Amino acid sequence: MNIMLKLLGLIDLLGALLHYLVRYDIFHELAIIVGIIISVKAVIFFKDVASIIDLITALILVLGGFGYYSGILAVFGAVWLLQKSFFSLFFY
Repeated sequence: MNIMLKLLGLIDLLGALLHYLVRYDIFHELAIIVGIIISVKAVIFFKDVASIIDLITALILVLGGFGYYSGILAVFGAVWLLQKSFFSLFFY
C-alpha cells in the first residue's frame, strides 16, 4: 500500500509540473494522458471532497493539454496537486 501511495504521489507531482509546462506549449500529449490518469484515480476514490477537486484539476489539465489554458485555474490545479503529492510522498 505504501508503494502505491508513493506512485500516486508521483503522478500528482507530474500533474502539477505539467500544469505549469502546458503554458509554454510543452508536453501537451503527456498532460492529456496524466490528466486522464488523475481523473480515473479520482473516480476510483470518489468518496470525499478531495476526489472531486482532483477531478476538476484533471479536467483543467486535460483542457490545458488541448490548448485551453487558464492561468488562475492552472495555478489552482498545480498548487492542489503539489500539496497532495508532498503529503503522500513525505508523510505516509
